[in-house]
Amino acid sequence: MRARKSDRVPREAWRLIPLSFLLSVAAIACDGGADRTSGFEARDSSGVRITVNSDYQWPEGEGWRLSDQPQLDIGTLEGEDHYQFFRIINAITLSDGRLVVANSGTSELRFFDSQGDFLFSSGRKGGGPGEFEALWTISALAGDSVLALDRRLRRMSVFGPDGAFARSFMFTSLAGGASLPMPLGLTADEDLVVSERAFATGETRTGFTRDSTYYLLVDANGALVDTLGFFPDSEWYIKTEGEAIYSSTPPFARSSESAVHGSGFYFGSSDSYDIAYYSAAGILKRLIRRERPNNPRSQPAPILAEHVRRDAGPRDHACLWQHARGRRGKSVGRRIPAAGR
Repeated sequence: MRARKSDRVPREAWRLIPLSFLLSVAAIACDGGADRTSGFEARDSSGVRITVNSDYQWPEGEGWRLSDQPQLDIGTLEGEDHYQFFRIINAITLSDGRLVVANSGTSELRFFDSQGDFLFSSGRKGGGPGEFEALWTISALAGDSVLALDRRLRRMSVFGPDGAFARSFMFTSLAGGASLPMPLGLTADEDLVVSERAFATGETRTGFTRDSTYYLLVDANGALVDTLGFFPDSEWYIKTEGEAIYSSTPPFARSSESAVHGSGFYFGSSDSYDIAYYSAAGILKRLIRRERPNNPRSQPAPILAEHVRRDAGPRDHACLWQHARGRRGKSVGRRIPAAGR
């Protein structure tokens, strides 16, 4: 059987929601005007709503959790090609219950109905309209259109609800060619929130690094509407060798997450138990906290340094990215698989 559907969980339960947004909603659900003795305290400070949580709100065993069995199961090891996946980047659900899977291994968007049956696919490998050199992520737009990012071409492509290619556009960049734009989602005004990580080129550096990331607001054509600010990026381990930069995510790395909701977006990082909500103008409107310090983390630098020292890095990591200057000074990236993979 290609797809299996269970009756244990309603369809709404399996819609794909970012983890950071789930955490935000859980924290917001605790804010109902209760006093400090209920486990949280809410107050206003200079126009910012601050909610401080000191204890869990759900009784034990009654919090949100995943079901024991999946409600929908798509995929097979043997059978029709449409049900065999290779390098799934992400998947989204449309308003009518259809599922769209970004299968980057074949540069396709695969559409399935709410029962998991294959409908059609869009896209293929290439650099032409509706094609992808490096399919990286997809997002749902109004009217069940699908927005797809080609990481290598730095191009956004829009597909209609029937899978037909509609148009494409490029982002307005603040960081220049050596950057990675990432669409985060649509606001209530149908503007797109984009994060843009800048890669430093021409520098010689080895070790842990954590740069800032631009957050931008762009319109449906990719034109810059507003800058939302700088936010901390996730932490990377970098090794520079000539013009190449080898990077990987270290164990226990500091990381950042964001989710667009309403007319703004949530942002949080592993630095602290804080989730902030910003308006589409980049203004802090709400802060959700928990009164608990971070546990001290191990320092993995010596372990990673030994891995990189032994064989220049690539063979000791399942996958690394190499960034090098092209002929026109642009940043070029390619995957370097581990030996034997």
